[in-house]
Amino acid sequence: MKNKKKTFGIVLLVIVLMCGAFVGGYFVNEKGLFNIKKESTKEVKKENDKEQVKTKLKEDEMKKIMSVISTFEESTYDTDKLEADSISSESKIKYAIGYELLLKDNIEKTNTPSTQDDMGNQYSIKWKVVSDRVKEMFGSKTRLEYVSNLAVTQAGAGCFTVNGSGESNPYMLDPFGCDVGWRFDHYEKKYVDGIKYEDKAEINVKILHLECDPETNECSIENLDDNKLGKVKKNKNDMYDLDSYYDKATTIKYTFNLENDNYYFVSSEFVK
Repeated sequence: MKNKKKTFGIVLLVIVLMCGAFVGGYFVNEKGLFNIKKESTKEVKKENDKEQVKTKLKEDEMKKIMSVISTFEESTYDTDKLEADSISSESKIKYAIGYELLLKDNIEKTNTPSTQDDMGNQYSIKWKVVSDRVKEMFGSKTRLEYVSNLAVTQAGAGCFTVNGSGESNPYMLDPFGCDVGWRFDHYEKKYVDGIKYEDKAEINVKILHLECDPETNECSIENLDDNKLGKVKKNKNDMYDLDSYYDKATTIKYTFNLENDNYYFVSSEFVK
């Protein structure tokens, strides 16, 4: 009799413990303590599934974004792919000073005579102006080192020897005689399309290279792979009829990132 009571007590205890475990598990599950991993996975998936908003760019918008590379755009025609990180500090500084020379807002004329005869006085530009312009062109995190001596040749602005004596002092721009505007070749381009995302923009441009004969005013047309496409002369409106050649032109895809409402250059690459 005693053994039967003992056995019954053990069975009863097991049943109570099982019920307690069931109720406790239900309570914990309802509170979500076992659902943390599951919900977290769901949130990540939801974030991954979110698509960026795309907006088609108008031609004037594409031109405005592309203007940031105006002083080195032709450099993008020379290589299948160009990335901002691969551009040297010297080149970035030259492009930035060239941009400022066109704007003229931050260029100051000094009382120091040019080292070249009949070239007037030298100019100056603060390092901070140059470095800020570099950041606008290539992003605030771009690699940039101070360079003391370089030369800037900019169509529409002239040629300058640039000398610096440290970041706390301005660069001195010493003009010298040159001709940066006279040439018998030039490039023509056509904006294909552009897409603006939340944090970047992508623009596709077709490029043709024209080699012209000044005596006949006839130009040989080729793409950036040096493939000859034909010849053309200016029409009565002093323009070139190139529409039939753009199908075989080289297409370049430009990528810009957005930072503080400003688009800066990231890369360019030929689209095959």
